[in-house]
Amino acid sequence: MKKQEFIEKLNNFGFPKTEFVILSGGSLLLRGLREETADFDLSASEELVKSLDLKNCRKDEAGCYVPFEDVQMKPDMEGRAFDIIEGFQCQTLEDILALKRRLMRPKDIKDIEAIENFLKHREMNRLELHVPTIEELDYRQKIMSDPETMSYNKGYDLNLDGYHKDTGCIDFPESEWRDWYEYFVGCEPERFYAYIRRKDEGAFIGEVNVHKVSDEDYDMGILIEAKHRGRGYSKEALDLLLKHAFEEMGAKAVHNVFEDERDIALKVHLDCGFRKVRRENGIIHLMITAEEYGEI
Repeated sequence: MKKQEFIEKLNNFGFPKTEFVILSGGSLLLRGLREETADFDLSASEELVKSLDLKNCRKDEAGCYVPFEDVQMKPDMEGRAFDIIEGFQCQTLEDILALKRRLMRPKDIKDIEAIENFLKHREMNRLELHVPTIEELDYRQKIMSDPETMSYNKGYDLNLDGYHKDTGCIDFPESEWRDWYEYFVGCEPERFYAYIRRKDEGAFIGEVNVHKVSDEDYDMGILIEAKHRGRGYSKEALDLLLKHAFEEMGAKAVHNVFEDERDIALKVHLDCGFRKVRRENGIIHLMITAEEYGEI
């Protein structure tokens, strides 16, 4: 069955869409990762199990119930993760991939490759840069006042108004928003500021900025909100910032500096093409040029 036939037949069964999850091949078919599938592998809810009197149906050799021709059902929907695809609850790609890696049958190899390629592409396209409105600066106020997010800033003698040495936080009262906004926003190619935003749900997860320090050289900054760390967002967000700096603002070089004990930050920058320029007084200086960026 190809995709349209699969959907039509599934609708004709009349199962409530909230009472089953499409597994394996059907889930891949609806995502466009397979051209066809032979049958319907479904995970049923307790309600659907009862309405079909599933436990009195025959079982196939794999132990699945067969209420209709070409339909295999497992009574195990409770607690199963799913995504909504084409209006149907579909098994997650991560769960399908884990299963196929365990089985490693000849027919699984092509599916594994397709899933891995899809997930790799999806992981690199989760984010976008969003220039905030003045009203949206409450998010910046929130992260600047969060001790966990700002802990990297803690304990330094910084000459900044509103800086709290004991937490690293920096005050950002609403009375300062307009002046700050007029300085940072709409001032390209002198400077650029944006929130990092997830495409799927529109949630803000951090901020980036880049500003000119000489005719063609720029300094930059990136901050991921603490609760969103550890998910690979930093590299993707930094890639987006570099793309904007080099392709939209005409930067010839972008610099960043931070403490040399920040190993994760260093790895992210090196992975994005930065190189170490020097290390002095516990601070690492990094740079990437337009030519180096173009070679990545």
